[in-house]
Amino acid sequence: MNIALPLAIKPMLAQPGQPFDSPDYLFEPKWDGIRCIAFVGESTRLQSRNLRDITSLFPELANLREKVKGFFLVLDGEIVTIHKGKVQFSGVQKRIIARNPGLIKQMSSKLPATYVVFDILYHNGRSLLDQPLIQRKCVLAESLPENQYFVISPYILETGIQLHQACQSQSFEGTMAKLQTSPYLPGQRSRYWIKCRATHQVDCVIVGYTNHAESDSITSLLLAVFASPRFRYIGSVGTGFTEQQRIALFTLLSKLKTQGTEIIVPQDLDRTTNWVKPVLVCTVEYLEVTPTGNLRHPVFIRMRTDKEPEECQENQLWAPSK
Repeated sequence: MNIALPLAIKPMLAQPGQPFDSPDYLFEPKWDGIRCIAFVGESTRLQSRNLRDITSLFPELANLREKVKGFFLVLDGEIVTIHKGKVQFSGVQKRIIARNPGLIKQMSSKLPATYVVFDILYHNGRSLLDQPLIQRKCVLAESLPENQYFVISPYILETGIQLHQACQSQSFEGTMAKLQTSPYLPGQRSRYWIKCRATHQVDCVIVGYTNHAESDSITSLLLAVFASPRFRYIGSVGTGFTEQQRIALFTLLSKLKTQGTEIIVPQDLDRTTNWVKPVLVCTVEYLEVTPTGNLRHPVFIRMRTDKEPEECQENQLWAPSK
């Protein structure tokens, strides 16, 4: 059969938003992994979001061709790893950076990946890009029997807020809202798809800052929480600031500089950081706490003048990855 699938497809992207209900949208979990377009022809080829071929990194997914119904398919989904029943991003991070064939084979057994499929772009060699999403979902359900390594992402209609609350309680990254009539727009970001992240906030102690040479504004803040009897480093935050806030924080923190810190921090930070007395508190938003104890994707929210550093307790952190 002389049918050729596209050599590459840029995945459709979503705009950020807040959870909502709507009869026009369907709602599904936001999977915390790496985006993957799967080309299923005579063999299976896996493509990352940046169009890189990652097939060799996930040998356990190589038999997708043997599992699907139909032929010459293109699927869109997320590769995840699951630990103790929960999706764990740190696991798929380890998988994506592995290069040694022996290590890849070992990790495919000890840290297996699951391909969670949420869209189908080609079926039997025919493009479905212009078809409404809800119709593509029906074709997908008929084309991919689920097994240990391949599952279809579940979805519900209308009640996005309820699903978001449930996903947040189950440690998902958030939810996706997708217009049921939407086409698939490769490489485009639109309101057809809306990502609603399940973020958390915590009050932290500022223990240091970084700035470019000769600059009068900060580039990041170093953060800690109180884990009696001392503070514990939990990472740095470099986003969420206005330029005025960066300048104001530099002026404030430069007056609190000290020669060093008693907090245990990564060695490379000790050479590049301006350490300050741990007397100021700020609020940051984040996705989760990593297995190493740092905040993942922190964003600066505001300063807190009504809270003492010792009130920033470690047990306030939301940490499903531990």
